[in-house]
Amino acid sequence: MIITAIVPCYQEKRTIDSVLFQMSNQECPTFDLEILVVDGGSTDGTLEIIASWEQKDSRIRLIANPQKTANHAFNLGIHHSKGSHFALINAHTYYPPRYLQILWETMQATGAVGVSGRVLPILESTDLESRLVYCISTSSFGVSSQSYRIGKSGFTDSVSLPLFDKKAVESVGMYHPDLARNQDNDMNYKLVEAGFKLYVTNEISASYHPPRSFRKLLHYAFKSGVWNTKTLLMKFPCMKWYHFIPGLFFAGQVFGGLSFGLSYCCSAFSIPGFIWVLANVLYFALAFFFSFSHLKAKGILRLFLPFGFFFFHLAYGFGNTIGLAYQRKIPNF
Repeated sequence: MIITAIVPCYQEKRTIDSVLFQMSNQECPTFDLEILVVDGGSTDGTLEIIASWEQKDSRIRLIANPQKTANHAFNLGIHHSKGSHFALINAHTYYPPRYLQILWETMQATGAVGVSGRVLPILESTDLESRLVYCISTSSFGVSSQSYRIGKSGFTDSVSLPLFDKKAVESVGMYHPDLARNQDNDMNYKLVEAGFKLYVTNEISASYHPPRSFRKLLHYAFKSGVWNTKTLLMKFPCMKWYHFIPGLFFAGQVFGGLSFGLSYCCSAFSIPGFIWVLANVLYFALAFFFSFSHLKAKGILRLFLPFGFFFFHLAYGFGNTIGLAYQRKIPNF
């Protein structure tokens, strides 16, 4: 039996060598492994690294992805794969040697058609900004408790970087051609609606490289917010209510802040302005609670983290709002 590892990439010179090393050294005694690297036209030296790996390991093949987006990379990889199952592999992620083997064993034990491990951010540096990004990404206040970073083991309605049964994915229509992001939400929804099972195991985990700065984290949050709204308008059922709490938060901040300012000259705005103040007092009380209870938040970081939460949620919510303007076109940020 063959399992295909599909590795979408574009301009990944910094990490592609490491990922291909990890895949080529997977311990998989119960199946044969095929490795397809689907590249979107890299010009930074990524292709040269892939070519050197093709010469060293006959299991590795390069596939061109002229559309450049992840959804097309997944579909191309599935189309060219020889395996009965495939694993989606992130070029920014570290995979332990038995990662694919554990997923395969879990799939056999649970009967699920999609299985993933935990996907955890790497704390790459001990400086304040790196720890701030890490703590926001691993806090249930910073991200949803349903997030792949902190979600619980067991049957679920969402898996990230999973091992999939190819026939099941093909039966629900492959990856949506217009979803350059959130294609995983759509696929998870289609599989669950078709009666298939998905499973997350805590027995194994992968580790990914988070954004390198707080500014990049905010940019990531903004793009995610944009695409969540766009996906909602395109494929309403596959999005969850908690994806849009930041949008409500952003709207509340704008309306409440304006009401508070106008309350000084118009009494009609006094009540909404007062509610805005109380809401922010509650928000920051919770933010400080989660900051001081986070195991990795030490020293002065505990004072910065609540404000990190605030701007992260604000950027995400702003993206939700801006996403309304992109109903008919794909935003390029």
